[in-house]
Amino acid sequence: MSINYGKWLADAKEAYKYTLLKFECGDLEITDIKELYTIAPLVAAEKNQIDDAEIIREMCDFISENAEQDFSVDEGSKNHYKFHFVISFINSHVPPEIITEMEGDRIMEYINDEWELFD
Repeated sequence: MSINYGKWLADAKEAYKYTLLKFECGDLEITDIKELYTIAPLVAAEKNQIDDAEIIREMCDFISENAEQDFSVDEGSKNHYKFHFVISFINSHVPPEIITEMEGDRIMEYINDEWELFD
């Protein structure tokens, strides 16, 4: 099956814009924008109409483990909240088997080339 990279880019941008707006309006449980990535699995679940609590928990755990690993290497990388949100949004699709980790890596590579995630 072929990956529609343009659709993934559009979906990631839409998810980020939606989540950032909710954050700015105070509609999220987080108060630090550096924690925006923690919302990504919930946005991905909503977008894909996933309502199984166990799968959503797996998505959140998967993202949490990846983020903890990244932050243990470079605590300062938390400042790149847009990047961490997007990679978390993409990787949230791995536990429900919408994509594989390898596909997620390729999608992120494409998005990174097409969208400035570190501004």
